[in-house]
Amino acid sequence: MDKILELKDVTKEFSVGKKTIFGAAPKTVRAVDHVSFSLGRKETLGIVGESGSGKSTLARCILGLYPDAQGEVLFEGKNVLTADKKEIRAVRRKIQMIFQDPYSSLNPRMSAREIVMEPLINLGSDDIRRRAEETLKLCGLSTQHFERYPHEFSGGQRQRIGIARALVVEPDLILADEPTSALDVSIQAQIINLLEELQEERDLSYIFISHNIAVIQHISDRIGVMYKGELVEIGDEAQVSEAPRHPYTKKLLAAIPPPDPHCR
Repeated sequence: MDKILELKDVTKEFSVGKKTIFGAAPKTVRAVDHVSFSLGRKETLGIVGESGSGKSTLARCILGLYPDAQGEVLFEGKNVLTADKKEIRAVRRKIQMIFQDPYSSLNPRMSAREIVMEPLINLGSDDIRRRAEETLKLCGLSTQHFERYPHEFSGGQRQRIGIARALVVEPDLILADEPTSALDVSIQAQIINLLEELQEERDLSYIFISHNIAVIQHISDRIGVMYKGELVEIGDEAQVSEAPRHPYTKKLLAAIPPPDPHCR
């Protein structure tokens, strides 16, 4: 496998509370606990787990947002956790994030075109207007949408803008943090189909984070299961789905509702 990303014993702790008057140190919570895995080019790794299991913290470690995290996050061979500011800027152009709530992650004072142009302006790219418009079209938005503001769009359309914003800088890896959980089921399917089409066209690698194992099963080549900060199981989608080893994985799979025989 041609690796684009490799994590080695990544650990992130947070302090909880304050130092006491008696000098006792505040307690620490280990949000990510010695997580190791690799990701191949053009591969989708689904990370599933309940709220508070460490999924989003892990994504932020990969982005280099927690330089005090321990272990190694090797993106194209470079350790993100020890990179300097210039190196981090280069990494963040190649690793982009799609967020759970498309409304709160979009600037309400910017039009769709301006939102997608913004990261190009920061990068000093040429012909940014054309590039932003082409990316919006690629993500399923037409010219009539370009001058509209976030409040004028549906949830699915706002998520398409968020995807376009991530895609416009031509990343190699996209971290999708619960990108469909705020959407209706029918719109979820549209967004997942769009992500799959973009992966095929742009040769993207994905880390797709969700609490919904059914969504993870649909989109992933491999599945990793997080529980209380640990990656308790990882394997091919079929392997994890059909022969789970960890009790928590079995619990997640057992919670999937059976198909309705009356729905066709």
